[in-house]
Amino acid sequence: MDERMNRCRRDKLILYAYGELDAAETAKIEDSLADDEQARRVVAACRGLNDASDGLVQPDPPGHPAALRDRVLAAVEKAPRRGWGGWAGWAGWAGALAAAAVILCMVVIGRTPPPAPVEPL
Repeated sequence: MDERMNRCRRDKLILYAYGELDAAETAKIEDSLADDEQARRVVAACRGLNDASDGLVQPDPPGHPAALRDRVLAAVEKAPRRGWGGWAGWAGWAGALAAAAVILCMVVIGRTPPPAPVEPL
């Protein structure tokens, strides 16, 4: 690229080549492409790179997180279900624990002697 083309202009041309500009910006770029050979070359080069890179996409390797997630989910589905599982089980245990804590607090508070009376001066 020629030094005459500033970075902002080059970035706009790249965004145009990839179809990332709104209609107003696209119209401005298309108007300027008619008179600017260097800009046309930049757009053509970007589009060429984009087309060439389409064939470079590789499938996920066996250790890829998506493959790992699928294996974990499959193992979880095969695992035997146990009673009191899931949210309902946890909610039941949490409720029982909360009730026990309330009862314990009531017993401790009930055994605490009342404070001694203070005589007014």
